Amino acid sequence: MRLRVSGDALCYPLSASEVDTSEGYVVGDGACDISLGPGGPLVARKHARIFRHGGRWYVRALAAHHELLVDGVKRDFARLTPGMQLQMGQRVLVAESRRFVELRTFLARLLGWGWNDEPARAVEEALQVLRGAVKRREAVWLAAADEAELRSLSSALHRLLAGPDAPLWVFDGKTLSLGAPERAALEAQWKAAKMPGTLCVMARGARAWRPRGLPAFLRTLHPGDAPVALCFVLTTHRALALARGERSLCVPPLATRTPEQVAHVVREYFLDETAALGQPRLPTAQEHAWLMQCAGSFATVADAAARLARGIQEAPNLMPPAAGGATAPARASMPGLQIWRRWTKRWAKR
Repeated sequence: MRLRVSGDALCYPLSASEVDTSEGYVVGDGACDISLGPGGPLVARKHARIFRHGGRWYVRALAAHHELLVDGVKRDFARLTPGMQLQMGQRVLVAESRRFVELRTFLARLLGWGWNDEPARAVEEALQVLRGAVKRREAVWLAAADEAELRSLSSALHRLLAGPDAPLWVFDGKTLSLGAPERAALEAQWKAAKMPGTLCVMARGARAWRPRGLPAFLRTLHPGDAPVALCFVLTTHRALALARGERSLCVPPLATRTPEQVAHVVREYFLDETAALGQPRLPTAQEHAWLMQCAGSFATVADAAARLARGIQEAPNLMPPAAGGATAPARASMPGLQIWRRWTKRWAKR
């Protein structure tokens, strides 16, 4: 667990020790463990204390008149959870776990945090939208350029929010009615699930599906409490998602980014894929050039990075084609080169 200043990269890591401590960290605007700097008249020199008890981290105001807002609500004491916002005066700290940091990094990749003059609150707001949706089991409207992009992004968000082993159900939202065979098959999948999963509903057209129908829809699929931790409504209609206000997440097309921004996206996707295989690294110049040629959308970059990382793992001496179309250098063996050529031909047919 760590605390990060909202809208900034400044972080205060909390001890990874499992030993409980009553001392912990003092937060304030004076010379303390976590110094917020000048935060206005409402921040004391020693304002609150972060401490560990029973394997959990907690925050406690050091005086009754010290204002401490936890997710916008005045509290004197609270247990820290990932995404929780602690406001003291004009300063806001965000509690982050490792998975929450990964989610923030991914959202920054999609929304372009740090690439332009737009305030960093776009990423902060997206994080709170997803956190609130998981907490209250509300549907989040996810808008992107096309269906392939929507499926790729929703799958990635599912892995970050629910975990890689959690079930993912995708439902075509042409109609909310299900026939007996379809309903029985889906109920069997839900009953077999050992943990809450994510439900994705593809909304086709401007009036294909409405969030207010979600509770009744879930009840028709599985009586009682359905094992759904999060529901995404996927749409290519940006205006339709924006009409949902705070429950929407609109991802700008990758084509709207500058070449430098696209290059940053390419490097991050490739780093993710190689890290998943246990060998994290950045792409070489030739690998990067090939990935840039595939950077038509977030979905194509993700797919190309995954294919490239798996291909390199299966044939370590393999190099991708050069940017000019030339084949790999001499260090690529002939069998590996033939595998690469077959792979690139299959990719071209997609």
